[in-house]
Amino acid sequence: MALHTAVTFIMLSLGILLAVPNSSLVQTIFSDTFGGAIARRLLPSIIIVSLVLGWLCLQTQKTGLMETEFSVALLVLSNIIIFAVLVWLDARALNQIDKKRKQAELELFRAHEDLESRVSARTQELEVANALLQEEIVERKQAEVALRQTEQRLAWQSSHDILTGLVNRWEFERRLKLALSSAKTDNQQHSLCYLDLDRFKIVNDTCGHAAGDELLRQVTALLQKQVRATDTLARLGGDEFALLLNQCPLIQSLRIANVLRKSLQEFRFIWQDNTFTIGVSIGLVAINADTLDLSSILSAADMACYAAKNAGRNCVHVYQADDQALASGHGQMQWISRLTRALQSDAFCLYCQAIVPLTSAESKGEHYEILLRLQDETGKLIPPMAFIPAAERYNIMHLIDRWVISTFFARLDQHYQEAWQFFQTPSRANMYAINLSGASINDDSFTDFLYQQFSLYSIPPQLICFEITETVAITNLDKAGELIAKLKQLGCRFALDDFGRGMSSFAYLKNLPVDYLKIDGEFIKDIVNDSTDLALTQAINQVGHAMGIQTIAEFVEDDTILAKIGELGVDYAQGYGIAKPQPLQFQSSTLVLAQF
Repeated sequence: MALHTAVTFIMLSLGILLAVPNSSLVQTIFSDTFGGAIARRLLPSIIIVSLVLGWLCLQTQKTGLMETEFSVALLVLSNIIIFAVLVWLDARALNQIDKKRKQAELELFRAHEDLESRVSARTQELEVANALLQEEIVERKQAEVALRQTEQRLAWQSSHDILTGLVNRWEFERRLKLALSSAKTDNQQHSLCYLDLDRFKIVNDTCGHAAGDELLRQVTALLQKQVRATDTLARLGGDEFALLLNQCPLIQSLRIANVLRKSLQEFRFIWQDNTFTIGVSIGLVAINADTLDLSSILSAADMACYAAKNAGRNCVHVYQADDQALASGHGQMQWISRLTRALQSDAFCLYCQAIVPLTSAESKGEHYEILLRLQDETGKLIPPMAFIPAAERYNIMHLIDRWVISTFFARLDQHYQEAWQFFQTPSRANMYAINLSGASINDDSFTDFLYQQFSLYSIPPQLICFEITETVAITNLDKAGELIAKLKQLGCRFALDDFGRGMSSFAYLKNLPVDYLKIDGEFIKDIVNDSTDLALTQAINQVGHAMGIQTIAEFVEDDTILAKIGELGVDYAQGYGIAKPQPLQFQSSTLVLAQF
């Protein structure tokens, strides 16, 4: 076969192979797979070796070196050997690839097993954590339920009486405020009953507190049967109950109150073979648009109940607007025993407030007013105007005056002895003002009492200034003038307090040789803005100076007032803007009161 024929066949074969490059063998050769890599290694060897061997056979035949049969046999054998070597090489490569594949599969299997193990362990951990979480959720829900129950219990306890289960005073007052608001805004009518059990103390003292508690529980059950669901029954403390009758006019409320009274009157309390009869005193008050506030309605109900007690117990007393005399008498009657006990137990205490000079020409000594306070059982301080009206009405104010004088003299005497040299300094003209009531001025033995106190305690009378109010002085002009004259002979000084509040007549000052005029604070507190107060203060100050009397301004609350009275020429100032009242305390080294 000619060379050009062979070339033609080769080109034809390549044309057939390359005619469809995306399919069959061509696609495999040019693919990125492992088969394509083998094909690309084998095909060049096959083509080249075949061509080379074929060419050698033709050349040997042409030159006569080998016969045709021998050359063909040699060609076949050579092809077999070459192809066998190529197959062996590719087989080795395939074996290595298969070995790597199996190793990779083994590693993949191991990784899979490790992953499965980790997943299993993590799943178990998650299951345990989930179980713990579920337990925690259950516990948290239980804690939340317990907390809500506790909150509900505490809320109930804060608004209810533990013994009876009724609402307590705090909750009752809250509901009473709502009733007062509806009465004012919606013109509704309500009623308040204040109940105080009669003869409860007999049961409590005879049979003990356990019996008293049981009695209160039975009384509660009895009362609850008689009231409507819309009403509020409360235990205020002890044997005192309160009943708020919602949207219930006074006439209907009176019928309900009498039903309650009759029920308790017929009730028999049995305790350990003992039978007791009790009753109830009820104060009834109407709640309407004219009712002032919570304090007034409770006070009115309490006073009405007190009136029922005074009327013989086991009755209902309806509060009326003209019960003010009863209210005043009730409140003041309660003060009698308290003030008597206070005098016996020294429950009173002394305070003081500074009085400062406004000009450098005035005395350089300390001036103070001695004030009185009452300390109750809880340690709370009660101002004097809370109990002085009762003390004056029931004739014990003179005893309080004497307590103040004797107590202050005793404390001042001790201090005076400790710093005697200080008191001898001419420039230290100290003054301590003590208030006197009308009862002391009218007490014929009061002068003897003062003489006795001055003899008992080594106190220079010049240190003491007694204060009486303008109203007391005018009411008891002769007595006041006589007392002032006697005490001034001793060396005491006098101040006329609250000047301007009474009749404000300057003529009687000629009969009252006082040393100081204390201008009423009602004029002082508005002196900056009220021209009338300014004119009256100026007039009092000028008349006082014209008579040789020094002036003291009360209620000096700030610097503007202080500057204004300074411009008017007032001699002294006293008030919260100067110094607030403080407990009386002496300093052992300087013989002055505690600095403020």
